[in-house]
Amino acid sequence: QATTTTPQPAEAPEAAGDVTDEELSTMRKVIASRLTESKRELPHFYTTIECEIDEVLSLRETLKKELGTAPSINDMVVRASALALRDVPLVNSQKVSDGTIEENDHIDVSVAVATPSGLITPIITNADKKRLIEISTD
Repeated sequence: QATTTTPQPAEAPEAAGDVTDEELSTMRKVIASRLTESKRELPHFYTTIECEIDEVLSLRETLKKELGTAPSINDMVVRASALALRDVPLVNSQKVSDGTIEENDHIDVSVAVATPSGLITPIITNADKKRLIEISTD
């Protein structure tokens, strides 16, 4: 005769030193809730690529010398991502409630930024139409 057992939750590992519990701020609670909801409710896919960025670093140094300032590598990644989304519009799409895929006619790029009070995600609207310096100052 077969027996069944109910799985028990794993015990939390003991901390390797003093631990201080910190109450989550309202912002961090909302962030955690939204990220969990997004991960659970929306289809996700991930891609990775290795890049040689020697020319990007060289361009950045040239801009810094000529203009006295230069966009960050992150700004350059935002710009490259926006141009890639423009070139492959199906990637810049979303599944809508009736099950169809809706391609967006605009390209907005959001980047997560950690701050002392929590994570924020500024949105660079129409990123494909902006120059690097505009993305840098947005």
